[in-house]
Amino acid sequence: MRDEFGVSVAEVGFVVFAPGIGMLFTMLLWGSYADRHGERWALPLGMLGVAVAVGLAALADGFWLMIGALVLAGAAGGVSTTTSRAAAAWFPVEQRARAVSLVITGLAVGGAIGAVGLAALGEVGGVTLALGAAAAGCAGSALALALVLRPAPDAGAQGAARSGRYVPTDPRLWAVVVGTALVTFASLATMGYVPLYLHEERGFSTVVAGFVLGASLLATAALRTLIAPIADRTGNRLWPTIVACAIGVCLLVGFTVSLDGPDWLVVGAAILAPAVMFSSNGLSATIVAEMVPAHVKGRALAVRNSVVYGGGAVAPLAFGALASGVGYGAAILMAALVGAAGTGLFVATRQARPIPPSAT
Repeated sequence: MRDEFGVSVAEVGFVVFAPGIGMLFTMLLWGSYADRHGERWALPLGMLGVAVAVGLAALADGFWLMIGALVLAGAAGGVSTTTSRAAAAWFPVEQRARAVSLVITGLAVGGAIGAVGLAALGEVGGVTLALGAAAAGCAGSALALALVLRPAPDAGAQGAARSGRYVPTDPRLWAVVVGTALVTFASLATMGYVPLYLHEERGFSTVVAGFVLGASLLATAALRTLIAPIADRTGNRLWPTIVACAIGVCLLVGFTVSLDGPDWLVVGAAILAPAVMFSSNGLSATIVAEMVPAHVKGRALAVRNSVVYGGGAVAPLAFGALASGVGYGAAILMAALVGAAGTGLFVATRQARPIPPSAT
C-alpha cells in the first residue's frame, strides 16, 4: 500500500483508523435498533452496507477517497456490536461467557484470514484486488445472515426498549468499559504495526509478516476458548480478565526488550504479547451484558463497544506517530503502560456479578 499510494508509516495508520471512526458514530444507533427490533435484520443489512462501502474503497483512485469509503464501511460495520447482544440473549448465565467469547473470537478468526489472504491478494493484484475480495466476502456474509438468523428468545423485552432513554450510570460499568478500552488500545496498537515492523525493520516479506499477524489473531482466539470456560465454571468474569491483562502487560515489556534479539524471539513476542491481553475482550463484554436488564443490553454493549473502538481507532495513529518519531521500542513500551492502566481499573472494580435471571 505504501508503494502503491506513496504514503508514510504514520499515514498507513489511517487505513486501520478509518473503519473504527465509522463504527464509533453508529454503534449506539445499531444497539438501539437491536433493543427495539432485534438482530434478525440489523446484521444482514449492516453487512450489506459494509460490502458496498468496501467495494467503493476498492474502486477509489486516490488514498483519501479510499479512506473515506473505509469510514463508511465502518459505519455500516457498527452493526457488529449487536452480535454480543445476540449471544448474551441466546445463552444462559452458565454458558454466556463462552458464547460471547465465541462470537468475538469469530471476529478474530476473520481478521486472521484477512491478514493472510488479503496480504497475498495484495501481492498479486494490489489494493484493488484485496479490497474487492473483502467486499465479495462481506456480501456473502450478508446473504448467509439473512437466511440463517431467527428472532432471539428475549424478543419480548423489545417492547420495553421502545420507551425511554438509556444512560449508563453504574461506576463499575464505566470502570470495566474504560479499562477494556485501554487494554484494547495497547493490544491493537501493537498488533496492527507488527507486520510493518517485521517488513521494514526485519526484512520479512509482506506475506510472512501477514502470517505473523494472523498467528497473533489465532492465538487470541485460542486463548479466549481457554479463559471463557474458567469464567463460566467459577461464575467470576473479573479475575480471569485481570490475570490475562497482567500477563499481557508483562509480555509487552518483554517484547520491547526482545527487539534487539533474534528473529524467533521477536516473532514469538509479537504473536503472544497482544494476543494474551486481547483475549480478555470477550469476558469484559460478558460482564457488561450481565450488569444490565435485557431491554437495554444492546445499548449498554454499544456504549462499551463505542468507547473500546474509539481507543482502538486512535491506537494505530498514536503508535504510528511514536514509532516514526522515537522508534518501535518506545511505542511498544507506551502500549504496555496504557495496558497496565487498564488492568488497574479492572483491579479497582469490585466483582460485577450477573443481575438476577428474572431480569435477564
